[in-house]
Amino acid sequence: MENFGAVLKDIRISKNFRLKDLACNEISESTISRFENGVTKLSINHFYILLDRLGTSFSEFEELVHCYYSQKVCFWGELENAVNSSDIFLLQELVQKIELRQKQEKSLCNYHIKLITEQQINRLANLPYNSSKCNELIKYLLSVDTWMEYELKIFYNSVFFMNTKTISLLYRIVIKKTRHFLKTETGARRVIPLYLFNLELLLKK
Repeated sequence: MENFGAVLKDIRISKNFRLKDLACNEISESTISRFENGVTKLSINHFYILLDRLGTSFSEFEELVHCYYSQKVCFWGELENAVNSSDIFLLQELVQKIELRQKQEKSLCNYHIKLITEQQINRLANLPYNSSKCNELIKYLLSVDTWMEYELKIFYNSVFFMNTKTISLLYRIVIKKTRHFLKTETGARRVIPLYLFNLELLLKK
């Protein structure tokens, strides 16, 4: 759910809503402000209250999130290319690019990609995975109330270092926490292949 707050802020401003216009008995101005700035999270109920007050459906919001990510400098494509090529040097270059980019603009997305890339380097070099960094990604996935494309990408790209128990746990969470995302055509296209991929992976293990 990285940058949900930033997208919500864009919607609020585009509709000429002030913070006090959006606030209500359940959610204060300060809470909304902290959410927009990525300082705090909202419960699913509170998030849907804000969408309702903005007159925005979940489907519309999901499409805006997708557009937001497509405009950001992110390294998923480079990670996929390096992994498919089994090229450890490309992976090492990617880590360096992300570190440089992070000095210019902090991004949770690129930080997570860096964690995954480092474990792919360990895999190709036959080195042990860094358990604390692996657990950081797993804890993030467990902490998110509603999964969307971002969380699905992390899960899909991280299963190589997970044991069967963890994959099984997260697979059940995927089914539970993508229920709203699945209501959109975009969500269905992205979630169903992941269901099948992880089911196949579990059967192999």
